[in-house]
Amino acid sequence: MKRQQIVEILKEEITNGTLSPGQRLVEAQLSDRFALTSYKIRQALRQLEADGFVKVIPNVGAMVSELSQKDIEHSYDLMAALEGLSVREATPFITPQHIKKLELLIDKMERIEDPLLFYKLNDEFHSMVSSLSENERLIQIADNLRIHLRRFGSEVFYNPIQRAASRKEHRRIFEAIKEAQPAKAERLVRDHYLKTKNCHIRAACKSL
Repeated sequence: MKRQQIVEILKEEITNGTLSPGQRLVEAQLSDRFALTSYKIRQALRQLEADGFVKVIPNVGAMVSELSQKDIEHSYDLMAALEGLSVREATPFITPQHIKKLELLIDKMERIEDPLLFYKLNDEFHSMVSSLSENERLIQIADNLRIHLRRFGSEVFYNPIQRAASRKEHRRIFEAIKEAQPAKAERLVRDHYLKTKNCHIRAACKSL
C-alpha cells in the first residue's frame, strides 16, 4: 500500500468520525495495520498535518486535530475566496456541456429531500464549479479544503428550511454562471459560503 493511500484512508476516517478529534494516532499501531515502515507512517502523518487533519506534538506524537469555531470561520472564509476565484475565472469560458451538467445537479438538488443525498449533491456541485477553472493548483487546494469541511458535518442540511434556502442560493449561482456574469457569480458564491458558515457556527454553539 502506498503512502498516499494511507493518507486518503485516514482522511476519510477523520472526516466520517471513525477517528475522533483529539484521538492519538500511534505510529506502531498504524505501521502494523498498514504493513508499512515507521518512516512511511511518519511521512503520511506529516502530510496529514500539513493538510490540517492531524497535529504532531514533539515528544508526544500525532493526534487528530481538534475542531473549533475558529476552524469553521477560517475554513469557510478560505473556501469562499477559492471558489469565488474559480467561478470568476471559469464563467466567461463555460460551455453548453458544462451548463447542462450543472443544471442536472441543480435539478436533482431541488427534488431530493433526503439530507445526506442533498449533502452529497451539494458537495458535487461545488466540486464541479471549482474544477471548471482548470487551475490545477487551485483545484487541488479547494478539493483538500472541501474534504476538511466535511468534518463539520451535514447536520445543517437536516433542517428543511436550510435546505430550501440552499436550493435557492445554488439556483442563483447557476443562473449567474449560465448568463456569463462572473462578478455576480463570485459574489453569490461568497455569500453562499458566508451563510453556510454562520449555520455551522450556530449548530456548533447549540451542541455545546
